[in-house]
Amino acid sequence: MPVVNILVVAAVIAVLLALIIPAWRSHGIKQHIADAMKGADAVKLVVMEAATVHGGLAQVRASDLQYNAKASSGEHVGNVEVADGGLITLSTRDTGASPDPVIMFIPTEGAGSGGADITWTCQVVLGDASLAPANCQGHGYVPSNASSAAPASASTVPAPASARPNKS
Repeated sequence: MPVVNILVVAAVIAVLLALIIPAWRSHGIKQHIADAMKGADAVKLVVMEAATVHGGLAQVRASDLQYNAKASSGEHVGNVEVADGGLITLSTRDTGASPDPVIMFIPTEGAGSGGADITWTCQVVLGDASLAPANCQGHGYVPSNASSAAPASASTVPAPASARPNKS
């Protein structure tokens, strides 16, 4: 009987480890992606300021934006690019995910004067979307220092050329 008890305990431990290890790994990856997403907050503020100054997102040109790339750097931030209209593309690195996710932040102006009340929606365009934080899984992402607003839909935004799979 003692051998059977030892085998039962070993089996229970093996099952628990089989469940706990992937969950722990997934939690760490999600935290790394969330940390990288914070790196885009400084660029969002630059876009919001430019939209306010120039009269709306339609007048925001990437070539006109002045921001310090080091303000967007972090351990898990690979690259942050801004396109015309304020669209931000965040490439992550060293998150533990394969491949490291690429996340787009899509600005949408609310009703009212140009540049006022911008809502950000995020969309994972490369990588496993389930590893992104809950606030980036089909919901609007609002920086912690911005007011909350209704999220906009991002289903029609194409992936950037750098995030599309190579079909060679």
